[in-house]
Amino acid sequence: MTVAITVDEFLKLLNRYLRDFGYGKLETVTEDELKECLRHISTIEIAIKDGEEVVWLWGGQLRHRLFNRIIDIAIQEGEVGVCW
Repeated sequence: MTVAITVDEFLKLLNRYLRDFGYGKLETVTEDELKECLRHISTIEIAIKDGEEVVWLWGGQLRHRLFNRIIDIAIQEGEVGVCW
């Protein structure tokens, strides 16, 4: 099983998390910084899907965290879309 999210959405989630919870002195991450970090993680691939860059999470802890985040957002927003 994999999870996919556009780079733009992933960046928004990450920066929202940093704004809400902080991480030392890091306040925001740019798209280039995010992509550079993701390139070093073997369970993640950035692919092009329908003209957009998409982050594919193949497994591991990051996928688990993203699942939890999706669930949290679904609870807050009252809905979530899932595709297989």
